[in-house]
Amino acid sequence: MQKESAAFTAVFEQEKEEVDKSHLKEAIRHAEEQMQDEKYQDVIPVVREEYEEAYKNAKAIDEKPDATSEEVETAYKTLIEVGKRLTMYKGDLTELQAAYDLYAGKDLSIYTQDSKTVLEEAFKRGGKSLKAWRKCSKRRCE
Repeated sequence: MQKESAAFTAVFEQEKEEVDKSHLKEAIRHAEEQMQDEKYQDVIPVVREEYEEAYKNAKAIDEKPDATSEEVETAYKTLIEVGKRLTMYKGDLTELQAAYDLYAGKDLSIYTQDSKTVLEEAFKRGGKSLKAWRKCSKRRCE
């Protein structure tokens, strides 16, 4: 019985689907370029921290030999989504403030639960960034 079990395990492992990580590898390469760019240090700290965390997670998933396609997709999407905020530079949060003001106090019950969750999370992150910006505005902030 052990021989049959071992043979079945060997066949099963051979049939495991190879997960395509090429798009994740490309996103990681792009992230490394972004973090080397001289403008990267001007991105607001909260966004840099989120980007670096998403990058580290993406690298870990890329290096994980048994990563699932779901893990690869999640790491990829997170890195891309956070990367979209790399245009938020220190000292210039006018666009963020405008968006924050637009949704402040808005009735979110008209949105689907998924949309509402995304908006609430974005609102929370935006509030955190604006709070840090105001705090830095009172003193010289690096």
